[in-house]
Amino acid sequence: STSSRTLSGELIIDFRQKVAGRTITLVAPDGEMGWVKRSILNILRSWASVLDLRMTLTLEYPNDTRQFLVMFRHYDTAIESKPVLGFPSHEENSWFSVTLRFIEVQ
Repeated sequence: STSSRTLSGELIIDFRQKVAGRTITLVAPDGEMGWVKRSILNILRSWASVLDLRMTLTLEYPNDTRQFLVMFRHYDTAIESKPVLGFPSHEENSWFSVTLRFIEVQ
């Protein structure tokens, strides 16, 4: 909710559900999950390089599936990655723990 005052001093309170602009961060706790191979990481990075790319993010749970129209958060670090084994490797099959940062759009 937001509030403001008119020129006469009346208080205006605006209650609306946020339908866009919500941030969504996909990160696994302690690097336990969220692993992708370098080949997939390279694809994600190429998508993130397109500034106006809008994508559908689908989150699937056993009894719930949700979809969001998102873009990478370019004003933040859109993709963070670190090698699972702790040292960098240039092989396409090397595993990386990733954090993906999105913003919901309309």
